[in-house]
Amino acid sequence: MAGDDLTAAERLARVVRLAMAELGQGVGADWSCRAGVLDWTCRQTVEHLVDCLFSYALQPSARSPGPFLPLAELRALPEATKEDLLSALGGVGELLCRALEAAPGGPCAGDGLVQLDVDGWGRRGAFELLVHVHDVAGGLGAPFAPPAGMCSWVMASETLWMLDRDRAARAAVGRAAPGVGAAPDPASERRRGSPSRGLLALTWGDARVRPRPPGQGTRPPDTIWPGV
Repeated sequence: MAGDDLTAAERLARVVRLAMAELGQGVGADWSCRAGVLDWTCRQTVEHLVDCLFSYALQPSARSPGPFLPLAELRALPEATKEDLLSALGGVGELLCRALEAAPGGPCAGDGLVQLDVDGWGRRGAFELLVHVHDVAGGLGAPFAPPAGMCSWVMASETLWMLDRDRAARAAVGRAAPGVGAAPDPASERRRGSPSRGLLALTWGDARVRPRPPGQGTRPPDTIWPGV
């Protein structure tokens, strides 16, 4: 099947498989080290991915039009092994793919700022996976170079407001989540699932992630979502 013929769920499934393969190679390494440029450890970063993809699967499954449903984040127990975390990541990745397959056409759920359709949710999940697997790989000293076409598909999204607020605000016109302004607000980065972190100039093939302003780096999970 040609790449252009793939559905968002099929494209995301490819990203999930790539992420699982890359992280699986690092199971024997020490995940207590810092994940690339993040303040998180590699373990915390993978734990964040599990929670994030679970949240992304829940929104379209619940057809929730507004902000993320007010639930506590999904946290691993202290005794969870690296293998447990990988199993959980593969499971929530599958959940998100199935949720996208079952979702109706057109905007199906909100992220607190804008209504996203199936393609938007697929790219959002893929973005999280590619960015944070790159973080973990950097922390473990392993190369990670996803296919350029995969990255180009992700970066073509107009609703990645964490990278380009102006473009996301324009895309949100007429699709703003109920009760939420269309223009992205920095305070919203404290919501669940947000990759609120400073990215350096990072290039995957022909896709470039724009740098973020200083002072917006990631903090450990306990301080990202106070009161949760």
